Amino acid sequence: LQDRENINADVELGEFFLEFEDLFDNNALSVRAGRLLIPFGEEYQTRYVMENALINHSVSDFWGLDEGVEAFGQAGEFSYIAAIMNGSHDFLRDYTSSKALVGRVGYDPTRNLHLSGSVMRTGTIDVENEGQTELWFGNSFFRSIGSEATTEFHVDLAQLDASYFWDTGHLSTAYGKAWYDDNDPLANNRRTFDFWQIETQQSVVGDTLFAAIRYSGMNVDEGYPVSGMAARGPYFFGPLKTTELRRLSFGLTYWPYPDLVLKLDYTMEDGEQTNGSKRSDTNMLAAEVGARF
Repeated sequence: LQDRENINADVELGEFFLEFEDLFDNNALSVRAGRLLIPFGEEYQTRYVMENALINHSVSDFWGLDEGVEAFGQAGEFSYIAAIMNGSHDFLRDYTSSKALVGRVGYDPTRNLHLSGSVMRTGTIDVENEGQTELWFGNSFFRSIGSEATTEFHVDLAQLDASYFWDTGHLSTAYGKAWYDDNDPLANNRRTFDFWQIETQQSVVGDTLFAAIRYSGMNVDEGYPVSGMAARGPYFFGPLKTTELRRLSFGLTYWPYPDLVLKLDYTMEDGEQTNGSKRSDTNMLAAEVGARF
């Protein structure tokens, strides 16, 4: 009887390892560790010169590199990615035991349509030793807005993305929210953010010339330091607080060769401050060349 129980246990263990190997063989589970891209939203995957439809990015422009462990995979029409990361901006050092938690689930019902939902908690950020999140936001980071008595803060985020592709172009859109809070004993500094973007790109001449346009924006109740395309001194580190920021970009992309791209963009950005003043000094004309080897 004991031998039979041992045999049954060995069979069950063998079946478990076969099932575990099938997960890896079928791309259902992969794991990686190190300094990784923060897998929140979709824009970070097309942020660089060869993939981006434009030169500029959306107002929110979520991306970043952080130390952590990540699991990801795909099963049929569904895909997922989940990560545990340090969360803070201090390179290769975390001063709190609280970690960033990030997750995204994707769904591809057809070959042309891609949908996804992302959630993230930055974890507790030590104001004195870490200062900022590792997650990039608004051309800067999330930082504490509390008094000198504030010792920590955190941000929770959620976003929905949708993209539709056709032979000569695509249409992509996203909408999300974020919630900031800290432990300031002198004031309630809670903030709620809304952010959105819509982008389309269309071929003008075959596979060589494309035109693209993107409109994006964000608003936050009671204001928050967001630099956008303006100088960080007054808008991120200074006392000015942005309540609304909007950005419109349009441009042309030319591919003379499959591994060489030329871009020309014009971007207009404006917004509003908590004191009622306007942000209207940050338009930009840009050209870019990209090559891959």
